Amino acid sequence: MLRNKKALSPVISAIILIAVTTAVAIAATSWMGSMTFNFMKTEELRITGCMWAPDSSHANITMTNTGSNAVSIKSVQLDGTAVAEYTFVSGDSTVDAGETVTIKVFDFFLGNARHQFSVITNSGNRFVLVEKAPRTSATFKMEW
Repeated sequence: MLRNKKALSPVISAIILIAVTTAVAIAATSWMGSMTFNFMKTEELRITGCMWAPDSSHANITMTNTGSNAVSIKSVQLDGTAVAEYTFVSGDSTVDAGETVTIKVFDFFLGNARHQFSVITNSGNRFVLVEKAPRTSATFKMEW
């Protein structure tokens, strides 16, 4: 013998439905809000110039943080290889918004050749500058 179970009243069902809908709306709103804040944290580092040493022993790379947040420099690469020795001439590895820093990159630069400087941040972003080294005493010239 089966007994009829009483169904929930329509009022209670409506209240449960409204509560679930509200919870889903709040969860979706906070998820979208967190996405917006993460996208606003973009890094923007502009490499503005390169000054070569007369003896080709180093190059000074100048860069400006044009973004709205600080940028932390993790490493420097030259032609795709990590630079073993570089120093900060001005500033340090944390570049605040609007700040300009200069890095001295020590290496042997072949005269009249293109070199690619890459600055990698702690966030994994890569900022690149390609410059042609001037003709210097490091340029090998064969005479017959």
